[in-house]
Amino acid sequence: MITELAQAVVVALNAETFALDFMAKRIVLPQTKLEDLDGLTVSVVPRSDELTSLTRGLTAHEMKIDIAIQQRVSAVDNTTIDPLIALAEEVRTFLNRQRIGDGIWKRTQHEPIYLPDHLRQLRTFTSVITVTYIETQS
Repeated sequence: MITELAQAVVVALNAETFALDFMAKRIVLPQTKLEDLDGLTVSVVPRSDELTSLTRGLTAHEMKIDIAIQQRVSAVDNTTIDPLIALAEEVRTFLNRQRIGDGIWKRTQHEPIYLPDHLRQLRTFTSVITVTYIETQS
């Protein structure tokens, strides 16, 4: 179920028009090698899957999906970073309260907005948005 939800997030992102062009991809492992980053990269990764009891006969299926926005940058300044932050905010706003597949939106977290250590040490902008969806099952 969580891989289907992650793929539905990919489809929804790729069907939308954003200020910066990208093709989201569902991946198993987040990018760890700088040389694998080719331009603006948007990765969708299943993060967690939790079942909780709502009533005796009803279970809540809570699934978290991470959307990572990454790009290597030549300069670390407002002119370079601001459009990437704006894109992350645009993606976050698009997914907010959006029903994806059978998942009902519950929460969106965007913390931190970007990883300063990635910028400082790797010259790579990295922003991660975590969206939580819930489904109920009997």
